[in-house]
Amino acid sequence: GSGEGSGVGGMYSMGVAGGVTGGENVGHAALNLEIPVGTAIGPGDRYEIRDFLGRGGFGAVYRAHDREMDEEVALKVLPLVSKERFQSIRNEYKSRKRLRNLEHILGGETPMKGEYAGEPVIIYPMELADGGSLRQKIKEFSAIEDVAEREAAARDMLEQIIAGVQACHEAGIVHLDIKPENFLFHAERLRVTDFGIARGAGPGEYRDGTRTVSYTHLTLPTKRIV
Repeated sequence: GSGEGSGVGGMYSMGVAGGVTGGENVGHAALNLEIPVGTAIGPGDRYEIRDFLGRGGFGAVYRAHDREMDEEVALKVLPLVSKERFQSIRNEYKSRKRLRNLEHILGGETPMKGEYAGEPVIIYPMELADGGSLRQKIKEFSAIEDVAEREAAARDMLEQIIAGVQACHEAGIVHLDIKPENFLFHAERLRVTDFGIARGAGPGEYRDGTRTVSYTHLTLPTKRIV
């Protein structure tokens, strides 16, 4: 499922399907150190670190400049501790790729292997969200004194949540981790993120590779439908 992150980086889940693999090195440099601003990482030093956004259970998130595309991205950097870890990140990317309606989905690029501080890492560039998480917005909207205004804001957010989940289902993806932290605001619209435990499903089906449903304690009652 999803790791809890600190700061803005907590908006970008560091969770990986299947959880922690046995034998992982918890002292890995990419997990415990902040990569200094100005450091270039990735193939051909493509990504220049601009800011540290936060840390999750499996790695860290940075704002970085993509020199090749000349744009700002959110860059997940995770320890490459096993083939299973890299495959899990690849599976998350494949789930995102199946989602064609980018109006509702936070985009991600192809994960790649790299190195930092002599350690192998996974580098996963994603679209940089600029407006915070749904959890943060709920706190802001709850402070609105006018009842009608507060209800209108809640209705608008709910409609966007439903649209995001519908976009997943129409693409044959069951998200499995719907919660406020996994909706981010970008260009003033909600986007779905964190497909770390998502699974493919056809009409009327619910399945994964082992027939065992993965849960997080925050969303257990709704797992079979979202």
